[in-house]
This record gives sequence, C-alpha cells and structure tokens, in this order.
Amino acid sequence: MRHVISTLFAKAIGRLQRSPLFSAPSMVPTWIIFALSMLATALSTVVTHQSTHASRADRFRLQSIRIAEDVQDIMATYLHILRAGAGLFNADADVTAEDWKRFVETLDLERTHPGIHGLGYSKLLRPADIREHLSAMRRDRPNYEIRPPGHREIMTSIVYIEPRTWRNDLAIGYDMYSEGVRRVAMIAASDTGFARMTRSVTLVQEGTTGTQHGVLVYFPTYAHGANLNTQDDRRAAASGFVYAAFRMQDLFERAIKNRLSSMLRDIAVQLYDSDDADDTVELFSSLAAPLPGITGSTTAHFDGLTESRYATVAGQKWYFKFFEQPGFATLAEKTAHWIVLAVGSAISILIASIAAALTLSQLRMASANVALQNEISMRQTAQQALQQANYEVRISNQELVHRVKNMMAVVSSIATQTARYSPDPAEFNSAFRERLAALGRVHDFLKPNPIFRPDLKTLVPEILRPYANSETAALTLEGPTVEITQSTAVMLSLVINELSANAVRHGAWSRATGRVIFCWRLCSDANGQRTLDFSWHEQGGPPVFAPPKLGFGSNVLKYSIERGLGGTFKSSYEADGFLCAWTIPAGDSSFELPTREF
Repeated sequence: MRHVISTLFAKAIGRLQRSPLFSAPSMVPTWIIFALSMLATALSTVVTHQSTHASRADRFRLQSIRIAEDVQDIMATYLHILRAGAGLFNADADVTAEDWKRFVETLDLERTHPGIHGLGYSKLLRPADIREHLSAMRRDRPNYEIRPPGHREIMTSIVYIEPRTWRNDLAIGYDMYSEGVRRVAMIAASDTGFARMTRSVTLVQEGTTGTQHGVLVYFPTYAHGANLNTQDDRRAAASGFVYAAFRMQDLFERAIKNRLSSMLRDIAVQLYDSDDADDTVELFSSLAAPLPGITGSTTAHFDGLTESRYATVAGQKWYFKFFEQPGFATLAEKTAHWIVLAVGSAISILIASIAAALTLSQLRMASANVALQNEISMRQTAQQALQQANYEVRISNQELVHRVKNMMAVVSSIATQTARYSPDPAEFNSAFRERLAALGRVHDFLKPNPIFRPDLKTLVPEILRPYANSETAALTLEGPTVEITQSTAVMLSLVINELSANAVRHGAWSRATGRVIFCWRLCSDANGQRTLDFSWHEQGGPPVFAPPKLGFGSNVLKYSIERGLGGTFKSSYEADGFLCAWTIPAGDSSFELPTREF
C-alpha cells in the first residue's frame, strides 16, 4: 500500500515539474490548496491510527482481565476438591488408604480436573505421636520412614496420595513441614481454616529430567470436637492437611490452555509467583519461543501491547504478564489509517489537478486575449462581443472555483464528521458513500448555468425520489413555488437527505404504515424580513425517544441550517412521531446565501 501511494505521488509530482506551469506565480494558489489538502489527509491519518490503536489497546486490556479472572475461576474449582477431602477426614477420623483411594477415584480427576499431579493427605505429628505412627504405617509399609530424619517439635508425613504412580510414591513419608516455603503455607492454612498455596517449589515427585515448577495447596483438618474459634485454637487442634500438588506447565497445558484456547491464540501469557524482580519465579508461559524484546520478566524492547495483572489464588498473589501476538490486531485495525491516507491523497491530487486545470485555462485565455487585441481595435462590434464573451468566461471560471471550494468544504466536513461517528472502516465507507450520493443527486439536478435558480416544488420531489413518491400515502408535500439559490439548494439537500435516511432506518418509513408530511411556506419575521419556514413531521412509525446525545445526523441538521444557511433549527420527539422545524432567510431575487463549512 505504501509503495503504491508513493509511486503515484512521485509520478504526479514529476509531471507537474515538467510542466511550464510549475514555476509560474499563478500556480501558488494551487500549491497552497494541495498542501492544505495533504495536511488534512495527514491529520486524518494520524487521528485514525490513534483511534484504532486505542480501540485495540482497550480490547487487549479487557481480554487480559478476562484471562486472569478465568484462571482464578479454574483454580477455584480445584480448591473445592480439597474442601471435599477435608470434609471426608472431618466426618471420619479413621480414613484408611483404601478409603482415600476410592474417594479420589470417585472424583475422576483425569477427566473432571486435569492437571492435578497428586491429591494426598499429610498427617501432623508431635513428638509423642511418632512411635505409634511409625508402628501403624509399617504394618503395610515395612520400610516406611519420615523424611528428612531428625527430631523436630512439629512434623508432618504424607501418608496417602493418589493416583498411585512411581512419582507419587516418592512423596510417601516426606515431612513437608520441614521445608520453609511449604511450612509458611501450612501454618497459614491451619491458622485461617482456609486453603493456602505455596510459592514455587520443586515437588518431591520430580525426577532428574523434565522437571517443572510446582505449587502445593493445603486445606487443614482438625481434631474432632475441637474448639476452632481463635487462631490459637485452630493451630492447637490441627491434625493434618489435605493437599494437591500441581506441576504448573502440566496444569497450564491440560486445563487452562484448553479452556482458553481461543484467547491464548492471540495473547501470550507468562505467570510468576510474585512481582518482586529479585525473587520471582516463572510458573508457566504460553510462549512457544521468547518474543523479540522479552528477557525474563522484562519487556524493554517489545513493540506490541503488554498488560500486567494480579490474581490471588488460595492466599497467594500471582503476577500475570500478557503479550500481544501477531494475530491479535484485526484487518480493519491494521489498514484503516492506510485507507484514509490513500483516499485523502487521491482527493488531494484530484483537487490540485482541478485547480491547475483552471489556472491553465485562465493563462491560455489571457494569451488569446493578447493575440486578439489587434483585431478588436479594427472591429468595434466584434470587440464588444468578445469582451462580453470573455467576461462570461471569467465569471463562469470564478463560479467554478467558488463551487469547487465550497464542494470540497462540504465533502471535507462530511468525511470528518462521518469518521468521528464511524469507528469501523466499513461503516464509514457506507455512510460516506450515502451522503456523497445524496450530494451528487442535487448537483445533477442543478443546471451548469450559475444564474439558474431552482424552485422548491421541483427540487424537493427530486431529492426525495430515492426514498418515497409524493403520489403515494407515504409522502405528503405542501408548499408554494419558491426559487432559491444553488448554494441554498445544496445545503437543503443535505438536510432533507439526512432526515429521509433517518426515517428509512429508524423512523416513519421503517414501517409500511409510516408517512411523512413535509411543508414549507413564505413568512415574515418581527423585523419584516422574509423567511422560509420548513416543517418535517413523521407519523405512523415506531415510537420515538430523544437520544441521550447528538449523533452525526443531528449535527448535520443543526450545523447545516444554523451555520450553513444562517437559520434556526429545532426538533422534538412527539407521541405520534419525530417533528423537525427550521427557518432560513428568504432574501430577494439577487440574494445568494454564502456556503459555510459545517
């Protein structure tokens, strides 16, 4: 796209440079017009780019929030399993290994909660309980020992763990309370009575190859009948912990990534167990390979969108970092500003070409006038005729320049306002084409003669012809024959077309029973000045309500009448339909309303 635009621009500039008009003083206005048009195009391109970027950033932020919340929801379902296991021990103090196996098999973790590496029970032991505990466990496991060896005031031992795999068997007898990270989470769980998660740990089930970062979640069990009102009561009554072991990359691949596959296709996620740059561990990452500009947890040179989020799971704060993937941006977001640049550049070149053609025409006419001076001096009659012809040509050229400038002001305003209220390129294209078509219909009706004055009885049916026929019940026209200027006709066509389009989309003409009554009349105001009063009344359509704020259509009506035609405008939403009334100066036969940019 950029290559095509630059090629066309270079060719246009090259032709102008080879033209003798390039350095002529008369070309200065043309270059000014071209420069202003390109400046407007550049500003529109920048605004469009900023708008699409902001829209993309908002969409990225919302999806990042949703991913973080969905991960929390997924983990919350896993915590319910721990609460159910604790309920089993609270209901029956003599839960056996076989009871625990049947309980876990009933949960069907592989199908309902994939990603749990093991679900087990760790018994809390005090020095007086060690001998009896070892004796009971060695009936089924003669080689059972509590690891690591040594004397500690409080010890724990993993006595049950399912499913029974060679990795999980490595955990039997391990004292998780002896390790600092695990001990912090176990104390927090017993003190609060709720599930608590560790920071990153290496599971005792891990072998020497394929190791992953893991986390453990503990839910406390208490002695039967114990008082649990205070923290000290809960700590003294703690009897053990139902816990779940997670290998984080397995959990992500088997549970989280499968459930969030559509979003994670366009957004990459890295999860850390804290946001401390000196003490953080990456728990998992959805990046197949590191993105350019990302080193560890930093994104100093990454050009895409990023977002950081926190989530608390079982008392542990997780830190998410999200990265935009190449497929996140939509085609419209990628190309909208280039489309604006291409269209604006083409219009700018077209305007400059028209201005240059007019200048060339004037220069050639001046040269012809010089050549004809000798003949004019000999033939007075021919001289007068030629002077009159030249005068009419100059008037026509000036009128054409005036019309082109006015037309570009109107088109520029339509494009600016339509882009402001149409963030989607397809919607902008449809609305912009519709309003240009309406403008084109009224210009087709107007005669090329600058002194031609259309009358409302002929002009109004021509403008409304694409929408409704005045010979049917859908449209009633009432008003006298009144001649108006061509500039007034252009502005009125925009107003009537906007009202008609709104009636077709939302108003009376959106239903078969709807009708529109459009009236105009000549009046005089308090100062005796002649005015034209218009009334547009819709009936038989759907119920109408005043909008919370003015849209582009309302702004077109208001500014076209008040600024473009120097009149007054008001609208109301009546019980039987929308009512719009406006008044503009009528002037006299020589009065020409100036066209203002709306």
